[in-house]
Amino acid sequence: MILKSFRLRLALLSALLSGVALMGFGAFAWWVVYDIKVKQVEIDVISNAERESRRMMPPEVWRDFGEVVLPRLMNSREPRQLLFLVEDASGEVIYRSPHWPTHIDPLKFSWPLQLLKAGEMNEQGFMPPPPDGMRLGRPPLRPDDIHFDRPPHPQDFLPYGPPDGGRSMELRSGQLPRPRSVLQTLKVGDAEWKIGLATSQYSRVAIAVDLEAVDLDMGAISNGFMFAVPFALAFIGLGAWFVSARALDPVRRLNRSIHRVTAQGLDHRITLGGEDKEFAELIRGFNAMLERLEKSFKQASRFSADAAHELRTPLTILQGQIERAMTQVEAGSSMQTTLVTILDEVRRLSSISRKLLLLSQADAGRLRLQRASVDLSAELGGLVEDAKMMKPELAISSEIEPRIFVNADDDLLRQVLVNLISNALKYNIDEGWVKVAANHSADTISVVISNASNGIPMEARDKLFERFYRVDSAHNRKVDGAGLGLSLSREIARAHGGELRLLTCESAKVEFMLTLPAH
Repeated sequence: MILKSFRLRLALLSALLSGVALMGFGAFAWWVVYDIKVKQVEIDVISNAERESRRMMPPEVWRDFGEVVLPRLMNSREPRQLLFLVEDASGEVIYRSPHWPTHIDPLKFSWPLQLLKAGEMNEQGFMPPPPDGMRLGRPPLRPDDIHFDRPPHPQDFLPYGPPDGGRSMELRSGQLPRPRSVLQTLKVGDAEWKIGLATSQYSRVAIAVDLEAVDLDMGAISNGFMFAVPFALAFIGLGAWFVSARALDPVRRLNRSIHRVTAQGLDHRITLGGEDKEFAELIRGFNAMLERLEKSFKQASRFSADAAHELRTPLTILQGQIERAMTQVEAGSSMQTTLVTILDEVRRLSSISRKLLLLSQADAGRLRLQRASVDLSAELGGLVEDAKMMKPELAISSEIEPRIFVNADDDLLRQVLVNLISNALKYNIDEGWVKVAANHSADTISVVISNASNGIPMEARDKLFERFYRVDSAHNRKVDGAGLGLSLSREIARAHGGELRLLTCESAKVEFMLTLPAH
């Protein structure tokens, strides 16, 4: 039932669409960040491998570098996530990470072509082929692969490390060819490693980084994103809830106006107050509909009132003429019987005319009440006694509290009570019963009139108070009435500030309740 709220559905749909958008954006951003981090790792391993391959350092310096300096340069969290290998030009291992996996053989790496060792130049300025058995990994470069502007000199090397140590030398940039390097991806079990291989004329360097570090970073980012998404969706949902409240304000105003529209309030109009174009069109359409309804209702009400008023005089004259004619014909003759039948129809027409006039006045809000203090207990008691005389075959009982007084129009209130009791008598069953009860509280006076019955069809229950509606679909004449009594009785009750409703319509009982204000 709660999802029938448009405002709630709007908030939930906004949160859902925002959630889909956030998840899509998050997945794309995660992929972009992951790709950037992997590329950064690739750049770092290649650049560090190229740089370190140009250095000449003793093993103990390489050990300090691999265990202290390089992890800081590579932002490695744990030593096991970083591998470092240095070989000299002959292929001898100068330094290898102590946790280097035994099943990873450097000889199986696809090392790039090696460069020449400084000082080993032929007369054309290039190194001759290496001696047999030297583990260079790949054949040396051809003479036309390397070109020096000039042979290297000692001043081409700079100290590496503390000025006073001077334990290693590094080539000045631009003096010798850049080291050759290659990037490889290595699968070790379920782990993926990025390996940078660099070869210079002095050494070969391999730096490998486990992408588990990147995965851990991305996992932390994913966890943070998943933690933040519910709060973001809640914020979006609440924002949509409050924004929808502002957006639906014209609809609420329209709803309040619809509830105020009654037969007496058709002149009500909704004022435009800077609403959006769509709502402004809706309000203008509603106001135009009210204008058409007001015009049609006034015409119908005026017609009913005018017709009822115009019929009163000729019906009164006709009734008088018939009554006088009845006194001039022979008693018991067929003419007198005919005149009695005609007189009954004229009286029925007069009753209908009077009720239509009262209904038209009630519709227009002009039903005039001559209020006075009415002894409701005495009124009901008298009607019950009359009913017992009219229908002695019915079991008629009453439970009426004494001294119930109500401020009402005596004639109109009596018309309501007479109509309810007469209906209980007319729509009863053989050897049935009628019960009249009345009680009052501090604020309300209640009158309940019930009778034995064969029940009311389900499709007829909502139409009982419609004008000219009768439960007997053929509108036969077995039961007198025009179908205006209940409709008029409810209008009179409402004019007094009360209500008339069908309380029970079981298969064996029909019960109506009339409520009136106690003050």
